[in-house]
Amino acid sequence: MPKKVELSREIEYREIKQRYRKETDYRVKPRLLMLLHVKEGKSATEVSQILKCSKDTVMKWVKRFNESGFEGLLDSGRSGRPRKIDYEALTKALESSPQDYGYPHEAWFPRLVYQYLLDYQEQKDMVPEYVYEVIKRAGYVLRVPRSKHYKSDSSKVEKYKKK
Repeated sequence: MPKKVELSREIEYREIKQRYRKETDYRVKPRLLMLLHVKEGKSATEVSQILKCSKDTVMKWVKRFNESGFEGLLDSGRSGRPRKIDYEALTKALESSPQDYGYPHEAWFPRLVYQYLLDYQEQKDMVPEYVYEVIKRAGYVLRVPRSKHYKSDSSKVEKYKKK
């Protein structure tokens, strides 16, 4: 027999649907969808078949919603080793010139960011390839400068672009 789940909190279907539409977190959105199906009267088994997850998962998120409301659908903090990289200091460094840190360059590039992490944040065990992920997590995007041929005529280029 399908396991029956119910929302013990008084909440309207349209309020859950409204939150579902506005939600941007890809982890929370399916949890809200679970609540919508449960509110429609579906069992945990039916919801799990629709959303391709286990019925225990459905039961867990309904229980967390019943206990804590919409806040219960958010991920809680996880245990584990804390981050070593100080992203606030990294952001401050990337917003300033590399010359302020003693580097003979005018702009930041991945190898220079890696060198900065070695020199100023003592990331001795970090592999150079990880610097791309660090830059992305800091909220920056790598931009590659486009080269310009030394013989190119800017007026001819503009005329060509207008065609």
